[in-house]
Amino acid sequence: MNSGELGGWIGGIAGAALGLMGGALGTFFSIRHTQSPRERAFVLRASVALWIVGAAFLAAVFLIPNPWRHFLWLFWALALPWGILKWNRRQQQIRVEECGPGSPQTASRSGEADEGAATPPG
Repeated sequence: MNSGELGGWIGGIAGAALGLMGGALGTFFSIRHTQSPRERAFVLRASVALWIVGAAFLAAVFLIPNPWRHFLWLFWALALPWGILKWNRRQQQIRVEECGPGSPQTASRSGEADEGAATPPG
């Protein structure tokens, strides 16, 4: 094995390990920062589903022949942002149902100013 091959193996293994650790850390904090048992259950279910879909996607990328695997990337590039948007909207809907639309938890998440907050001069 020459140094170029060794570097490729090290980069591939290190990149995969860092990606998995980042995904695990993101999942952990997504679950940790929930505000109610109902929201936590939703985030847990959605996280498990995303890990399964992500693993299936990667398996398909390695198993499907070369000309067709490019369509998987197109599907992933469209489906992932759509899924994230649906996830965020559903999680926000749960927070509004649990806390009410005027609560500080929902207002700060949606970008609205809190009702009694002082605004800086200017």
